[in-house]
Amino acid sequence: MSEQVLAAGQNVVAPSGLWDVGLNVRSGLDVDLCALLVGEDGKVAGDDDLVFYNAPRHVSGAVTLTDDPSSTGLRIDPRAVPAGVARIVIAVTVEVKGSLTGMNVRLQGTGAGPVLAFAPVQLDGVTAAVLLEVYRRAGSWKVRAVGQGWASGLAGLATDYGIAVDDDSGDDEPASSQGAETQQEPDARRASGDDQQVSADRAGLAGDLRRLTAQRAALSAELFSLTKRVRDARAELVQTDELALLQEVGYYQFSHPLDDAVAYRERLDALRGKIKAAIRDKVAVRSRPGWMVNGSAKEGAALVRDFGTLMLRAYNVEADNCVRTVRPHSLAAAIKRLDTTRAAILKLGASMGITIDDAYHQLRVDELRLTTDFQAKAAQEKEDTRAERERLREDAKALAELQREEARLLKERSHYETALARLLEGDDVEAQERIRQQIRDIDNGLAGVREREANTRAGFVYVISNPGAFGEAMVKIGMTRRYDPMDRIRELGNAGVPFRFDVHALILSADALGLEAALHRAFAAQRVNRVNLRREFFYVSPAAVREVLLEIGRDHILEYKDTAEALEWRQSRDGASPDSAAAGSGRAGVQLRRQ
Repeated sequence: MSEQVLAAGQNVVAPSGLWDVGLNVRSGLDVDLCALLVGEDGKVAGDDDLVFYNAPRHVSGAVTLTDDPSSTGLRIDPRAVPAGVARIVIAVTVEVKGSLTGMNVRLQGTGAGPVLAFAPVQLDGVTAAVLLEVYRRAGSWKVRAVGQGWASGLAGLATDYGIAVDDDSGDDEPASSQGAETQQEPDARRASGDDQQVSADRAGLAGDLRRLTAQRAALSAELFSLTKRVRDARAELVQTDELALLQEVGYYQFSHPLDDAVAYRERLDALRGKIKAAIRDKVAVRSRPGWMVNGSAKEGAALVRDFGTLMLRAYNVEADNCVRTVRPHSLAAAIKRLDTTRAAILKLGASMGITIDDAYHQLRVDELRLTTDFQAKAAQEKEDTRAERERLREDAKALAELQREEARLLKERSHYETALARLLEGDDVEAQERIRQQIRDIDNGLAGVREREANTRAGFVYVISNPGAFGEAMVKIGMTRRYDPMDRIRELGNAGVPFRFDVHALILSADALGLEAALHRAFAAQRVNRVNLRREFFYVSPAAVREVLLEIGRDHILEYKDTAEALEWRQSRDGASPDSAAAGSGRAGVQLRRQ
């Protein structure tokens, strides 16, 4: 993998995937790595936004100090970074003031992109330094090399970024040292007459210290190994959970693709007819002939038949329970459960050669698959019906608004015609012409309203966003036929979201459906919900939508706002600033002394 060396102040696009931040230092330099998650104002939202040796993991899971005992590092997951965090500040601290020159920091992504390296210079006489900043820009992440030092250590660095630091954090260690000396004074007096015994005790303590240090290193290595295994297991669990979630919202791969739920029901009924026929024809259970009881083949056959019936009953009870409880996302688990049940029942009949027939078992498995197919198809048709009803309601509202506007214009035209008739009895030519112009304007408005009534593809395409609810890198691109499109936008910003939507563009078009579809195709790869295409949200910035609109061209002349005002969200955010929150809560502050 290639390496890109950064100069102080240089910024580049961050690599893809998760980010691993490592630190290489010169021999004899003992440093600690830390990170601060700050907002647009350059301050943290709370004390939990400092990740360091006493708080090695952010509450969101976005930043974690690595557990490798041989090196210091950070693991950053950009997907988990809270929406209110604009920058992640990566810094280094040292206990004793000196020179931090001679180190280099490396940021490497798990996906594509080079390894980013930076070696700060002129960091003499400092105890803390900011090495890198990872920040959001236009919907993506970038990395900036900084190299700025602090003489006041971690406490000063944290304070500058809005952390409330406990003033007593540095006073405990001298007190504990003094306590240790006080504890050792009686021992020293008791051992004052025997210097050799003191030396032996010291040698023993040194040996214990070496042994405990070795044990600590071994435990740290074991902890790192276990953490890696847990991380790998969680990754597999996330994939399973994600698949189940997709299936719950409708992303389901049908085992028997048919046109509608009725066709699935007919296929399912036919399959259940085959299951009943297998039971009726006594081919669901197989057994070996020749079993005898008390020397009687007839009694042996009756025993085998009765025991086989009991086994089939137990199997069918479990199969019927699986059919009743199975859901599209739990199909694999239900099939495995039925396989396990069959295997357990077969063990009971092994000595008598009784088995559940393979073909019958396959019929019950097919029943499970068809049941989930039917459920998924029925849910899909229900969603389609709901969406069609919503579309019809929206069209009805738009038509009613256009008809009301037409009636208003006709009434207004009638008033002006009456006024014109009165003016024609006099000789005020200027007033007559003014009334005629107003009538012409009304006729133009009537023509536009009637054209929109006749053209069902005409309407407004809107581009809106809601930074407080969805973040600043997401927009909704939709279409409405309402006479006043703001009525529809106000409905979207009802009690279901915490803040109102901001409007970036309203475009009146004779082919609004075509324009909306063109924009959706342009941002297909940035769709938020790639399963339900009626959810028209996209991971793009308003500026990116404007660029596509300019490329599409046509005859769309519009006024466009690149930045959302989001007044309610910004006022709510600024009203709960870290400084005011700290002052009002009376909190004790962050404890910086190692625990």
